[in-house]
Amino acid sequence: LTVNLSARKSFDYDKEDKLTYQWKSSQTGSVKKTGLSAQYVFAKPGTYTVSLTATDLHRQCATSSVTIEVGNAKPKASVQIAGNQSFYWPRKTVKYQAQVTDREDGSLASGTISPTDVLVTVDYLDMGSDLTFLAQSQQNAQRAYFHPGLELINKSDCRACHHPQTASVGPSYEKIAARYQSDEKAIQTLATKIINGGNGAWGEVAMSAHPQLKQEEAAEIVKYIFTLGEEVKNRIPVKGTFMPKDTSGGVYLLGVRYRDKPQKAAKSQHAQTYVPLRSARLKAVTCDDYSEVAKFNNALVKFTASGSYICFRSIDLTSLTGVTCAVASQIRGKIEMRLRSPSGPLVSSVLVEPSKTSRLSTVPLVPTVGKQDVYLVYKDTAADKASMWVTCDLDWIEFKQ
Repeated sequence: LTVNLSARKSFDYDKEDKLTYQWKSSQTGSVKKTGLSAQYVFAKPGTYTVSLTATDLHRQCATSSVTIEVGNAKPKASVQIAGNQSFYWPRKTVKYQAQVTDREDGSLASGTISPTDVLVTVDYLDMGSDLTFLAQSQQNAQRAYFHPGLELINKSDCRACHHPQTASVGPSYEKIAARYQSDEKAIQTLATKIINGGNGAWGEVAMSAHPQLKQEEAAEIVKYIFTLGEEVKNRIPVKGTFMPKDTSGGVYLLGVRYRDKPQKAAKSQHAQTYVPLRSARLKAVTCDDYSEVAKFNNALVKFTASGSYICFRSIDLTSLTGVTCAVASQIRGKIEMRLRSPSGPLVSSVLVEPSKTSRLSTVPLVPTVGKQDVYLVYKDTAADKASMWVTCDLDWIEFKQ
């Protein structure tokens, strides 16, 4: 592996000072390089550290370092969703499939990566939820998948006799967790048995000894096994469907996580990705950008001039056929839906009539594929003009399939 490093972003608050640079790699020991840039070639797997020391004319210095891992490529994880990639509709199934590839392990699609080694979850976050709760839910779900005990299992021969959920030569990890999880002394007792081997607890088949493991390493393996006995409520299969509930307009978050197997001197790498699916009904006040509009009580948007607009960025319009707008207005006008800019291609238009309460208007949408920045632009159509005192008020829009 060839790595090129640069110190170009280094600086000194004393403008007159000139900096000199010295590089040091854990691979080469005391051998150092100088200059604004450095190149290192790592021929063997392992974890290396390269440090950079910048020194000024007064011999004041600062050091920064970077860790370089060689010999195990980082896996890639993604989730494919059939149809629209931005929205969900209540009581309409969402079809999905997790995809994981790794240079050394293979892929989920080919079967060389087991579905039990991939964690796929779905979480729902309503508009009033605290993001901390979502983070905690994800942390609980992925605790086993990034556990140090799993890496030790992957380095050992445990998988030859034990599987996570089904019996093999020996009992499944889930069965072991169910039997011993409530025993406070079980972690050290089972760790000792992993090291020394033995039989009798699960029949006549003897368990092989693992004298190469330290007591604390075997204990980490047991701790990992015990996490498998904990229910992961938000876990779903690597491929399938789920049904969004009739919700108040929150976000579903699909997550995929995978930790690969260590390779010789190179430790495990992990990948994770998240795909949000939002409600097809968008509150106008949640727009990503706007011009010449007023957000009223965080409830609706008031267009105050002809040409004023709001924008929702990166909206997938694939398979969408129409849009409904909830509008109340003091004047006649229209709301145009345009792509990429306020003057971009026109894909829909809603005529607005004076009304004290919100009226629903559904109009067709020009067929469009892919993600676009969507602009909702208000235009005057009569003698009366929009202003801060005479407005057109947009509550929400909802896309239709």
